Amino acid sequence: DGRWYRMQIRPYKTTDNRIDGATLSLVDIDVLKRHLAEAQQAKDDAERANGAKDQFLAILSHELRTPLGVMLLHSQLLCRDGMDPRVKRAGEAIERATNTQTQLIDDLLDVSRITSGKLQLHPEPTPLNMLVNSAIEANRAAIAAKQIELSVDLPTMLCVLDVDPTRFIQVISNLLHNATKFTEPGGSIRI
Repeated sequence: DGRWYRMQIRPYKTTDNRIDGATLSLVDIDVLKRHLAEAQQAKDDAERANGAKDQFLAILSHELRTPLGVMLLHSQLLCRDGMDPRVKRAGEAIERATNTQTQLIDDLLDVSRITSGKLQLHPEPTPLNMLVNSAIEANRAAIAAKQIELSVDLPTMLCVLDVDPTRFIQVISNLLHNATKFTEPGGSIRI
């Protein structure tokens, strides 16, 4: 195990500009090199850990989506017309909880994609009212469960945004979800 040094050689010139010798300087940079190597190792470890986290989230997402899909299907069967009202309410509660869990998984994966720079946006011209109505529909059951009055005031003229519809609906839906969560039962929300 050797040590690291930085060596500089400079020519020594006479008054008539002839090289008559040289000066040599050695600087011990061993500690600096070791710190740089440790920093690189820490960076490599962090990148490996981040990759392992992304892989874990992908596996977790896949493994959780399958049972959530089954729960959603069966909750919808319980909500059919003609079912006992108590069974129907239970089915609606299961459906809301399942949709919430699915959204949490999607949000978690999005955070991972954002931090790793893998989130891609696909903007396209989309009517604002379609974006807002989709977000409202995604939160309608939770709003109704708390008996919240929802008022919507959108422009009467066609308003088209150049956005990624999925992500924009997600933003509005998250805002509406939080508004619903923190509004007292019987309160009101205005969009």
